[in-house]
Amino acid sequence: MTQEIVIITNEKIEYLIRNSIKDVISEYYPKLLNLTSISQKEETKDFLTRKQAAEFLNCSMTSLYNYQKAGVISYYQVGRKILFRKSQLLDSMEVQNLKQKKNRK
Repeated sequence: MTQEIVIITNEKIEYLIRNSIKDVISEYYPKLLNLTSISQKEETKDFLTRKQAAEFLNCSMTSLYNYQKAGVISYYQVGRKILFRKSQLLDSMEVQNLKQKKNRK
């Protein structure tokens, strides 16, 4: 087995490294972008607008507003838009149901 000694310039090494990095990035970057967009879509599916939240809870918009102000349900405000997380609405309503059952006894 013979070994070869190759003399290469700094510019050539830099060129080879850059091309190798570009190849790796071009192969994996679209996959990473796809994963992030999927996770962002899943995350936004969990949020409801005021109208959707009222329909989900089967209550009026006024009742929803009263629940908000009373602190019964938590919400997020993005600019002028109010959003509710579906999982938190369910949790809040379960807590309210338990409190009502406890008060009836």
